[in-house]
Amino acid sequence: MTTSSECTSKGGQLDPIWTSSTCAFNGTVITLSEAEKSCSSILTGYAKVRCCADSKLGHPRVKGSRLALSAKSCEQLNQFAVPPFAVNTAVCAYAPRKGVKCANSANFTEARRKCGEMGARLCTTTEILEDVVVNTGCGVRGRIWTGISCANSSSSLGGEQSFTQGGTSSRSNSFPPQCTPWNKVLPFVCCADFTPSTSFSTTRVDVNERTLTLEWEWSAYSKVSISYQMQGATRSSQWQGTQEVDMRQGKGSYTISKAQSASGYTLRLVPMVGRKVFSKQAAFVDVNSTVSAN
Repeated sequence: MTTSSECTSKGGQLDPIWTSSTCAFNGTVITLSEAEKSCSSILTGYAKVRCCADSKLGHPRVKGSRLALSAKSCEQLNQFAVPPFAVNTAVCAYAPRKGVKCANSANFTEARRKCGEMGARLCTTTEILEDVVVNTGCGVRGRIWTGISCANSSSSLGGEQSFTQGGTSSRSNSFPPQCTPWNKVLPFVCCADFTPSTSFSTTRVDVNERTLTLEWEWSAYSKVSISYQMQGATRSSQWQGTQEVDMRQGKGSYTISKAQSASGYTLRLVPMVGRKVFSKQAAFVDVNSTVSAN
């Protein structure tokens, strides 16, 4: 079993807690208690959570743990997408193409280089499980590269290895995380990060009388175009009530003044730079209306 950087267990911790250290190249992670250290599956294991922080700023590249922020941010990479209703809205993703054809199969070194040339990075195991790469296309349903290296792989297994896994959460059982030699050719997806503390977040949804108001923060952009659809509308239905909202203060609001009672709405917020819209990075919010019918 190999270790990298563990939060130590103190103060009579009898229940196991997660650590950031990987076990022996089989998709398991060390869980730690006062009594013992063991390996638990990242998919089916159960342990308590203890958070650690560093005394110095920065996001070092640590084997088996986390990656540095991308060199360019999502707001600089308009071809990168944020999947609708993504759990993780701080990350965007893109499967490289050459013209209209997919160009996202490579060995690990080449995959990492291609992402780096765009100012991006390979996605992490956690981000892939959060489905940040869905809708990028290009064969991500099978096993794909992640940017997480296996601890001590070069000395123990005769060559560098990194984690690979199914490209969506629904494929995680068919393609669980495992360490794969860098010379293997597999699909990959590049990820990038929004500038810290600038990604989209809903701050308030207010339903009152016959009005529905959404407030949000999204300081990555200075303007958004917002519109709505009734839930259950067909894909070809027009978005209604389009407004451009000034976001130079980092926050905005939008009101549907004649909301229908007992109806659901989907609101779409599309970032704008000048007159150009970044539709692939649109945020979507579902709101169930319970306004008075009077």
